[in-house]
Amino acid sequence: MIGRCVRRLGHGALVRRVLGLLLREVHAAAARLVWVGRVVAEVNRYRATAELDGKSWLVHVEGDSFDRYTSVRHLRDVDVYARDLVVSVLDTDPEQVAVDVKIA
Repeated sequence: MIGRCVRRLGHGALVRRVLGLLLREVHAAAARLVWVGRVVAEVNRYRATAELDGKSWLVHVEGDSFDRYTSVRHLRDVDVYARDLVVSVLDTDPEQVAVDVKIA
């Protein structure tokens, strides 16, 4: 797509740079949108990194100006506990929170 636009507008490095930045912004905006029923809603994304700590999992949840820890007994509960942590601390709607889980 960028290649086609560059050919139309010229081969300048400035045009490639501007189109690249624009495309990056479009991808970032699209990443904040999810389907909720029949409506597209904006969500805030958070990263939860789970690390085994003895018999439980230590979960580090981070995002925009958010950096907290919690622990869970079972790996299957990481997503639920991380989402509940964000919702309870920030007092926000659970529909507006998305958590990406990574296992360390």
